[in-house]
Formats: sequence, C-alpha cells, structure tokens
Amino acid sequence: MNIFSSDGWFARVFGTIGDIIVVNILFIICSIPIFTMGASMSAMYYTLLKKQRTGENGGIIKLFFKGFKDNFKKSTIAWLLFLLIAFVFSLDFNLFGKGGPQENKLMYYTSVLFFILICFIAIYLFPVISAFENTLKNLILQSIYMAAKNFIFTIIIMILYTLPAYFLLASPQVFMVGIFILIVCGFGLIAYLSSFMFIKAFSPYLEDVTKQYSDDDPDSWMKPIDAPDKSLEKNDNEVQEVSDQKDTDRKDVDKKDADKKDADQKDADQKDADHESSHLVDPRKVTKKLEVSNPSRK
Repeated sequence: MNIFSSDGWFARVFGTIGDIIVVNILFIICSIPIFTMGASMSAMYYTLLKKQRTGENGGIIKLFFKGFKDNFKKSTIAWLLFLLIAFVFSLDFNLFGKGGPQENKLMYYTSVLFFILICFIAIYLFPVISAFENTLKNLILQSIYMAAKNFIFTIIIMILYTLPAYFLLASPQVFMVGIFILIVCGFGLIAYLSSFMFIKAFSPYLEDVTKQYSDDDPDSWMKPIDAPDKSLEKNDNEVQEVSDQKDTDRKDVDKKDADKKDADQKDADQKDADHESSHLVDPRKVTKKLEVSNPSRK
C-alpha cells in the first residue's frame, strides 16, 4: 500500500493531527465566554469519540457544532454547577488554610479530598453528556459510577489534565512554550488521548456499531444497549428476505442445472450406443494398428 495514499498511515496520522488542531481551536474560541466552556468540552469529546467509533473522515467542524448545539443546555448547567462548587471550595481553602489549629488542617485536607473527588466526576461528566442521552441528574450519577468503576482510567486522565499545569508553573520559559502548545493543540491532544479510555469505559453501555453509520441516523453510534435501533431491525429483516430469495433462486438454478446434466448425459449415452451399433470394429483396422511402422516383406 502506498503510504501517501488516502488510506495510508501517513494520511491517517496527519489527518488526525489536523483534526486535533481544528478541534482545539474551536474549543478555545467557543470557550471565550467562559460560561460556554462546558458545552465546548462536550462538543470536543462528541467529535473525537464519534470519529474514533465511526472512523469517518472530514466534517470535523460540522460535528463539533452539532455536539455544541445538542449538548449546550445540559453541559452549560453542569459547568456552572461545577464553577459554583469550585468557588465554594476555594473559600474553604482560604478560610482554613494549611496552618492554624489542628481542626483547621483537618477541614482543609477534607476539603481538598472532596474537591479532587468532584474533579474526578467532572472529568467523566462532559464526555458522558456527549455520548449518552438522559436527564442531567442521571448523567451525573452515571459519571460517578464510571469514575469509580474505571478508577485507573480516572487517575490517568486526571494526570493528563494536571501535568500541563505543573509544567506551566515550572519556569517562565516553559510557561510561554506551554501556552503556545495549549493554543495550538494542547486541549485537543489531551481530549484525544483521553477519548481512548472513555471509549473503553463506555463500550459496555453502547451498542456494537460498525465504522459505517447512516446519514439518516447519525447518532446511531451512541445509543444505549437497552434502546434497540428499529432501523437496524428493519434492515436485518430486509437482508433476511433478500437472503431467503437468493437461496430460493439458487435452488431453482441448481435444479435446472441438474435436469440439464441428466438430459445431456442421456443424450450422450444414446449417441454412444448408436455409435457402437453403427460402427462395428473392423479387424483389418485393429490389425493395421497393431502392425509395426515399417513391416518387413516376406
């Protein structure tokens, strides 16, 4: 296979890099109002998760804004709720601090622990919103369940999100380079790497869908298991009917071929019988065949 063809690894790698950059830029632009950052995050995960499951090429901008529009309300409410919780915890951090009496230290570390747990839930919440259709309450409960069940993934994704912040604060030089990387592809790259783990975590709760999907039902890739796809059942029935018709036609053809072979065999046998009866063996021809090529004359 030619590596520079549309299906080659070269095109796939650079196509993926291009998708990450485009999604990252769209995420930053749509997050400028701050309160829309939740919808932007859901749209980013909607785009990356769907492209990974369907394997489709192109249409990255269209997918992003579709995810942004469809998940705007729930994602915005969830994001504002998270900001409110973060604000409350920030007050706790400032109130108790690390120093002071032993009781303050206990409250401080308890607040830190609870805030980390909230971050664990938030890590899953926006991808869950992008992949599942449910009430916001149930989506939050589902995020809690998945964060606990896939704890290893949760830790890894948390590291992916916090490690850049650590390096940004390392030095002024690293800070400028890090800001440039985040603007170009940073958020999209983190979401892309995380999406592999989210796909793994979500797979038991999603239908098995091939890499092709119908334009009539573009969201078929992310329907819950307990919500059967009627269009797929209809297609299965149509395929079964076509298969049955093909089997019937094949049987008819096989029967006709068998009858034709029997008729041909009978004709051949009749011809052989006629040939043997009308052409008796001439002893002189047999003797002639058995003679040597150059017989000597006596």
